[in-house]
Amino acid sequence: MTLKKAYNLVLALVAFLPFIAAAQNSADSIFSKANDAYKSKRYEEALKQYNMLLSEDNQSFNVLYNIGNCYYRLGNIPQAILNYEKARKLNPADDDVNKNLVMANSRIIDKPAEYPEFFLYKAWRAVFLATRTDTFAILAVILLFLSALAFSWYLFARTVALRKAGFYSGLCSLVLAVVLLGLAHAQNNYFLNTRQAIATDNAVNVLSAPEAGAKELFTIHAGTKINIDERENEWIKISLPNGTAGWASTQSFSEI
Repeated sequence: MTLKKAYNLVLALVAFLPFIAAAQNSADSIFSKANDAYKSKRYEEALKQYNMLLSEDNQSFNVLYNIGNCYYRLGNIPQAILNYEKARKLNPADDDVNKNLVMANSRIIDKPAEYPEFFLYKAWRAVFLATRTDTFAILAVILLFLSALAFSWYLFARTVALRKAGFYSGLCSLVLAVVLLGLAHAQNNYFLNTRQAIATDNAVNVLSAPEAGAKELFTIHAGTKINIDERENEWIKISLPNGTAGWASTQSFSEI
């Protein structure tokens, strides 16, 4: 890249800075108006404002959580659960969203018993869902930096004791960084590979095959969370926590 091209690129970036700042100020203003509407119990108005802040590429924990709260206050429990679940994917350890999910789920019809899980997997999942993915990543980067400092200390220290301290400190920091990166990777894979949805129709007939005339196996109701195991045209094969499975129309669900 020539000096002139680099100069033009810098000028272009500087020219766009006011637009970026204006967009951020606009988003902050909308969020503030939505919060004010919610505090004043104007939940439909707040919901409209919060939804203006969402897009496929811009999913905010606070916005999704507040949308869930609006739907809960409006009595739309399935949509409340859907948005709480979406928020939980962004911050699985948040106490407020987890408590609100429990409260919302207590108000739906279906409460299928969970299929017993192997205790080691359950413990492992609790560990990698203990905080956000980016928190694991930030801590790992800090530990890698500390590891580099410690190994530098090892290389330049003058006494054996100091060299040992630097080496083992660097090694421990490096190992912990690798573990945290592994936890971030495990959480990311978990949410990528776990496809789930919330039933939005009042009653959903689950069938034995992906066709309208198939035998009806059971019925689930609005707000129930299901796993998506397969897709076939306009049908999905679903399963419940208790292992019950069957086929249903995609139009009856909203994916988390």
